[in-house]
Amino acid sequence: VRNYLKEALVNIIAVHAEVFTISKELVPRVLSRIVESVAEELSRLMQCVSSFSKNGALQARLEICALRDAVAVYLTPESK
Repeated sequence: VRNYLKEALVNIIAVHAEVFTISKELVPRVLSRIVESVAEELSRLMQCVSSFSKNGALQARLEICALRDAVAVYLTPESK
């Protein structure tokens, strides 16, 4: 995956760590909302692309699947 996705995942992990230190019960609620926001932004960005090359489509699919798998525990119906 590309660096921007790695950075997004590292930031999600950082938020998880900060929230967990305050209250582990808040983690699912906070992370679910963050994942929804990231999914909305990713969807918006993908819709801005008029067409993908074969390799571009493959890269986009890889990154969406990697993100989905990494945050699967926090997916909501909206973020799916």
